[in-house]
This record gives sequence, C-alpha cells and structure tokens, in this order.
Amino acid sequence: MTESGKVKKIVDGRATVELPRKSSCEKCGMCLVAPSKQVVTITLENTVGANLGDIVEISMGAGYVFAASLLTYIVPLMFFALGLTLGVLLLGELAGIIASVCFAVLGYIVVAVADKKLKIKRGFAPQITKIIKKENTNEQ
Repeated sequence: MTESGKVKKIVDGRATVELPRKSSCEKCGMCLVAPSKQVVTITLENTVGANLGDIVEISMGAGYVFAASLLTYIVPLMFFALGLTLGVLLLGELAGIIASVCFAVLGYIVVAVADKKLKIKRGFAPQITKIIKKENTNEQ
C-alpha cells in the first residue's frame, strides 16, 4: 500500500510527514486521531534525503497492512471471546461479562506490544520510498 504526503519537519534524520486522511478513516478511530482532523502525521527515517515541503511516497508492505488489520481487529476479539467463555464456564454470567472486558483490554495491550515489535522488522514498518515532488519552500 502506498500513500503520499508532505514533509513538515526534519529532525535528526527523521522526517515528519502529513498524509491526507482517507474517507474510509472517518468512523474508524483506531489511530486515535480526532475525526475533525483532516491529516494524519507520521515520523519516519528520511532514507531518501527529503527536504521540508517535499511530497514523498510512503510505502507499507502488504505484510504490514495484513498484520495490522489482524492485530487491530481479530486479536482483541479473540481475547474478548476467551474471557467471556472462561468467565461463564468457571464462575457464571456476570463473571463472564467482567472477564470479557478485562480480556479485551489485555488483547489491546498485546496489540500495542506486538505493534512495537513489528515496526522494528524491515518490511513491516512504513518507509519513505521516493520523493515525488521537490519543494523549495522553507516552512516549519
């Protein structure tokens, strides 16, 4: 999956890029960006030597997109179902409800930890792949 965005800041070999928010993002909320915000900001290694104002292409490997989807949606759901099942079988209906919420929270913690580990692996983390358009402005 590839996206393009504008370089807004360069610090210590890392470029902060603003990407326009997709219409499919409006109701999701998983990235914790306010729905009123029209851009998503991401900071990546500046491997292509982009400068302030350049339009760059950001590529995310198919493995990253699939793993992110799997982690974000399936893992917490599995933890929720496991908590509900164990709670109901062992202690009853109320315990099942409480356990399902606790397990879902645990599932999101697992997702956060796994996400950090996957970002370290090459091919899973988004990367700036090329400069689409050079810009000579000096905006901050």
